[in-house]
Amino acid sequence: KSLKLFEKFREAKININEAFHKDSLTSQLKLADKLGVKYVLILGQREALEDKIIIREMKSGKQRVVPLKKIIKEMKKKICH
Repeated sequence: KSLKLFEKFREAKININEAFHKDSLTSQLKLADKLGVKYVLILGQREALEDKIIIREMKSGKQRVVPLKKIIKEMKKKICH
C-alpha cells in the first residue's frame, strides 16, 4: 500500500520523500524534524489493515487519522494554506 500511495502523491504533483526502511519510528521522526519536514505520514501495519494513515504535524506534534482514500485531498488542503 505504501508504494501505491507514494505513486499517487507523485501523480498529484505533491513532493514526498519515503522512509520504507526498518529504522525505528522515533529515529525516522528525528530525521524528518532535522530536515525541516512539516508533515509526516505514518502508515504502519495497523493503519494499512484499517485503510487509514496518520498525519503528524511536526511543529505541534498533533496527529490525526485519515482514511487512505482521502489523504491526497487532505494534504493538498494543508500545503495550500
